[in-house]
Amino acid sequence: MADELVKFQHQQLNEVGQFLQMKQRDGIELMPEEIAQFETMREEFLNNPTAKGFLDAQQQMQQLHQAVGRFLDKTFELGPSRLRGSGWFLR
Repeated sequence: MADELVKFQHQQLNEVGQFLQMKQRDGIELMPEEIAQFETMREEFLNNPTAKGFLDAQQQMQQLHQAVGRFLDKTFELGPSRLRGSGWFLR
């Protein structure tokens, strides 16, 4: 049950955040009430230990994704034959 609430809060937070970003992009002024509502939702979400754990795991996955991307970029840049002798290429 608690996980479902966290999922719902995360979805709501993302939707409201996207809506506010869209308004800003379109040059529409954000109302103080909208900003306060978003900040309240965000604080409630971040105070939940399950939500905090989810965000930490999400950040770790993003870092892993970036590291793999850098490795692949370097592989394509140098080519597999140059990496084979460098210890970066397993074979």
